[in-house]
Amino acid sequence: MQPSASWVWQKALHHRQSMEVRSQTFTFALALITVLGGIVLIALGKAAQGLVPLVAAVAGLGGLFVYREVRSHRDPGREKSSDEQYRAGDRAAVDKTFR
Repeated sequence: MQPSASWVWQKALHHRQSMEVRSQTFTFALALITVLGGIVLIALGKAAQGLVPLVAAVAGLGGLFVYREVRSHRDPGREKSSDEQYRAGDRAAVDKTFR
């Protein structure tokens, strides 16, 4: 007996949400460690070596934000990727991939 498309949809949605939360948590932890390391180096009198991780962390997170914003505002006439269909809740398109 095959599971219903609704059950598969709910399972996929739950998995996707848990992966996004985990990804955001790891990103936050990595950025926090990098920033704290830069602050410690500056406090130890190594200003140049401490400034590099601070700038890298801020630039990296800023770059990710800009990339995500630009990606979400692409040409509206193009076909949506499966990821965008999933995020938009286009259930028919996602269900078709599970059949």
